[in-house]
Amino acid sequence: MAVYGNDSHGNPYQRFFAGLYHAETVEVSAVREFDDVTPASVAEAKFTVRNIGAPRTFKITVTDTRGFVSNVEPRELPLGADESGTVRVQLKIPAVPPTDAEDDVVIVAASTTGPPTSNSSVAHLSVAFPSR
Repeated sequence: MAVYGNDSHGNPYQRFFAGLYHAETVEVSAVREFDDVTPASVAEAKFTVRNIGAPRTFKITVTDTRGFVSNVEPRELPLGADESGTVRVQLKIPAVPPTDAEDDVVIVAASTTGPPTSNSSVAHLSVAFPSR
């Protein structure tokens, strides 16, 4: 993050804070095949992990706000330089939850080999449950 300008006395200044944001050599993105899921179903969300650095293996961690995630494949993803892989996340949608639901699925890819690097992505899903 960087900012520049003039202070209250008219003197120019610059401030940099590199620790807050920095570039990573891994990219995680949702493959948007759907935004809505139906009750009493199993859906599969897909994410692409792209390694733009040296070859390394990434540990895949997936969580969600409603507890719909039932399986993640693969849990580790070895990728060469400039290589991509797909992570499949299975979601079990209950038949009757307490209210209409929305779910945020969060995926994190963190290197387990080579220089440390990580990145994440969030996919927002809606579940349209029938009225009671």
